[in-house]
Amino acid sequence: MDIAYPSWLLAGLLLTAVGIWLWRWSSRHDTSSKLAEANAEATLKALKGQQGETREQKRERTKTSSLLDLTRFVGVVGFLLIMTGLLLMALGLFAP
Repeated sequence: MDIAYPSWLLAGLLLTAVGIWLWRWSSRHDTSSKLAEANAEATLKALKGQQGETREQKRERTKTSSLLDLTRFVGVVGFLLIMTGLLLMALGLFAP
């Protein structure tokens, strides 16, 4: 079997590898449970009538929220890179 476009095949392999790496990184650094816990604590304190969050708690919650947004974005980019890489590999092998 003759490979139609070896450069497309190589580019597809590289994109797929980078996509898998990004997807795994995002799943390893997913902090949605920490964010949910921080929001639950703040809500319970508000219901009990205690003073609201301190500046440190607000800063930590904002930092956690930003990290969650970043990990979700990187996960989506990783998934798209995987799909693009698979498409390029298929085109590299089977293009006329």
